[in-house]
Order: sequence, then C-alpha cells, then structure tokens
Amino acid sequence: MKEYKTAKGWAIFIYIAAPIMIGFLFMPILLLLIPSWRTNETADFFWFAVPISLILIAYMIAGIADTIVSKVTLTEQSIEYKNILFSRSIQLNEIKGFRIDDKYLCIEPKTSGVKRIKISKYFGNLEDLIDFLDSKYHDLDELEAEERYQKIMENNSFGFSTSERQSQFQTARRSAKILNWVAGIIAAWTFFYPHPYLLAIIAAILCPIAAIVLLRLFNGLIHLEEKKNSPHPSVFLAFFIPSMALFLRAMLDLNVYNFEKLWWLLPLMVLPLTAVVLLGSREFDWRKGQSILMALVVLGITSAYGFGAILCTNCALDQSNAAEFHAQILGKDRSTGKTTTYHLSLEPLDFDYPLDEAQVDKVTYQRVAISDTVRVLFFEGRWGIPWLEVRP
Repeated sequence: MKEYKTAKGWAIFIYIAAPIMIGFLFMPILLLLIPSWRTNETADFFWFAVPISLILIAYMIAGIADTIVSKVTLTEQSIEYKNILFSRSIQLNEIKGFRIDDKYLCIEPKTSGVKRIKISKYFGNLEDLIDFLDSKYHDLDELEAEERYQKIMENNSFGFSTSERQSQFQTARRSAKILNWVAGIIAAWTFFYPHPYLLAIIAAILCPIAAIVLLRLFNGLIHLEEKKNSPHPSVFLAFFIPSMALFLRAMLDLNVYNFEKLWWLLPLMVLPLTAVVLLGSREFDWRKGQSILMALVVLGITSAYGFGAILCTNCALDQSNAAEFHAQILGKDRSTGKTTTYHLSLEPLDFDYPLDEAQVDKVTYQRVAISDTVRVLFFEGRWGIPWLEVRP
C-alpha cells in the first residue's frame, strides 16, 4: 500500500500563510467587538467586512483541514481518494484510463455510475502514481488524439490514398505553424514598434485574412479553434493576435472625435467576415453550445479587427487638408499600466467638437509644458471618420 499526501512545500506554505491570513481577516471582527480600536469605520463597513471575513476565515480553516486530511491510497485492489468533503474509490480492474492536464490527474472508471477521481498536482510524489497508471492503463487523451488522427487518415475529402492524406496533413500543420509564427511577429511589430506605420498596419490586416484563406484552402483540415486532443492544426493565433494588435493601436494612437460613421461601417465589415469564418468552416456543430460560444468569440475578434482596421487605415491613408487651430495646454497627465498613455488638457477651441483633452505620443508629451501653445489639426479621415492630431 502507498499513500500520497500534499507535497511538503505546499503543506508548509499553507500551515504558515493560512494562520497569518486568518489573523488579518479577524481585524474587522475585533473592531466590531472592541469599539475603542475603531477610527472612522461606519456601520456599512461592518455589514460588508464581517460576513466576508467570516467566509474567508472558514475557507482558510477548511484549507488547513483539507491539507491534513487529503490523501490518495494505492492498494493491490483499488485507488482511494479522501478529502474533508468526500472519499472515492475505484477498483483497479474498473479503471478505464487516466488524463493529465496542467492542474489535475484524473482517473476515469469504466462504469458510468462510478465517479472519477480527480487528484491535484500539489500532491507529493505524484510521478510514482502516474508511472504506475501509465504501465497498466491508457492515457485517454493520447488515445482520443490518435483516434481522431485515424479518422482524418480515413477521410477521402483530404486525399484519395493514405499517403496523400498524410502528405496533406503535414502540409497543413506546417502552413498553420508558419502563419502563426509570422502573425505573432507581425503583431509584436505592430504593437511595440509600428515603423513604418502604414506597412505594419497593412501586414496586421492581412494576417487574419490569410488565416481565413487557409481554413478554406485546406477544406476543413485546418481549424480555427484549438481543441484539446484534436490533431487538426489551428490558426487561431494568426486570427486573434493581429486583430488585438490593430485594436490596441487604434485605441492608443488615434484621437477620433466623431464615431458616427464608424458605427455604420463596422457592421458592414464585421458581419460578412464573421459569416465567412463560421459558415466556411466545417468544425462548427451548431447543435452544441460550445460552437455557439465560439461563434460569439469569433464575433468579438472580428469586431476588434474591424474597429482597428477601419480606424487605423482611416488615419494612415488620410490625405485631406487639415483645419488648424491653436490651443493652450492647461494640464498634463500620464496613465501607466501595461501600457503608458499621455494626455494633454487643452483650453476650449472655437470648433464644433468640444475638445478638452487629447492623447499624444511620448515625444510630444515630453517636448511641451503647461501654458505652452500647441497646434491642433483636424482631419476629415479617409473613410469619413474625422480625427485630430496635436503637434508642438
């Protein structure tokens, strides 16, 4: 018989961290019980903080208890799993196989009425148990992936012979991999250093289109969604990452002061593009909720893509004559986070658009000071979406 418990490192961490957290969470309760300790706490604070503290304290205590109690026992007849809530057991001759993901080892039974055992990877010496299972049972993920691969090899729509289907499959994998890598590089270029600007924007616009072309070109062998245990190569990254880069560039770079025309153009681009992706791919089964969820994801991505593509090209391709105004800087502001943006507060302009703040690049932000006068240039936009630019 062998026993597996929470790894020593994690157990020590829980035994130290949980009591510290309990002490911290006990403070609102102490403030409620000892009025002399209070400062400016209101009744609303206690109505909110005390129940939350009690819930979290109970959770911490349960975590400590679970660390003490939880164990996996391997005997000659069965595998047993016990925690503070329940215990489960599967006879060795009733085990169908196992699955491993990033967080859990799952042992699946042959009988549908028997519940599977799900073991956290925070258990110590779990490799020994995995080696035991691997020596006697199938890795169900590998088995499922192999079955799906064999279905591809038997599908005549991917070739008339097995060798032809294998060749087509390898070509599809190679093409998807190359496109994903190229799209990742272009997305990084577009987001981090878009110079020359127009070329970076055009490259980012072409990547999702190339992904759609591959979906159609390989007749269902390449999928958009990357599913677990699916041998089908995926171009999701090539579709998603450049779209997000375009969206972020539009949000970070451009001062659009009238979006009315955009809201007319966006559906004209997004809806046909979404339809081409969803209806042109064989991977979606509309009887399943997962496909409907993926359709919503695709709609969100194409919306971001359309938003970025329309606005970026509207400004980058604009050749209209600018209407120039001058404004005094009333204030400066820098917003930091995953990205840093720079803003200038400006005096009101004698213009139809009530401008009081504009986003600028880092160079302009550093060159100007409060009370300086800057040039504000208003452009018509290549697609009729008016925008402005602030220059020293």
